This record gives sequence, structure tokens and C-alpha cells, in this order.
Amino acid sequence: METITNSEKMYQVSTLQALMLGYSRGVITVSELLQHGDTGLGTFENVDGEMILLDGVCYRATEDGSTVIAEADRGAPSPPYATCRGSAPLKSGRSEAWTS
Repeated sequence: METITNSEKMYQVSTLQALMLGYSRGVITVSELLQHGDTGLGTFENVDGEMILLDGVCYRATEDGSTVIAEADRGAPSPPYATCRGSAPLKSGRSEAWTS
């Protein structure tokens, strides 16, 4: 049996369906989320901006298009984001041309 290390795991708080059903209260903070990885997408409590996790920094994109670093104690609901650490590119073989 193959052993899975922490660097091979994905972390997801919840699903898009939960968010669409109205679950927008914070269930995890930015600082807690960053303990599980460094890359991901999501939203913030009460859908207050878009969450962008990139290289271990959490940004909040606002409705006017500006981007700021999110506060460590800012809450995040159960959005459809996942974070990962230590990922490597997936190598694939050659694919044939696709036609419709």
C-alpha cells in the first residue's frame, strides 16, 4: 500500500453548493487556512470579496477590482476552495487533435 504524504493532499473546507444554499458565515480564518497550504480560491465571510491564495499570501479582490492582502483573522465561510502544498506539474502523454 502506497503512503500519502501531507504534500500530496488537498484541503477543502466545503462545497460551492453549501455557499449557494446561503452558508456564508465564517468557519475558518485566513491564518488557519494558510496552515493547510499556499494556493487556492474562495470567498470571505458574507461573500465580502474573492479570495486568492498565491504563494502563501491571501489576497482579497473587492467589488471595485482592487486587491489587498487579507487580514489573518478575516473569516471564510464554507466556499469551494482548496489549497495544496508541494505540488508538482502533472505530466501527460501526447493527445490527438480534438474535433467537434
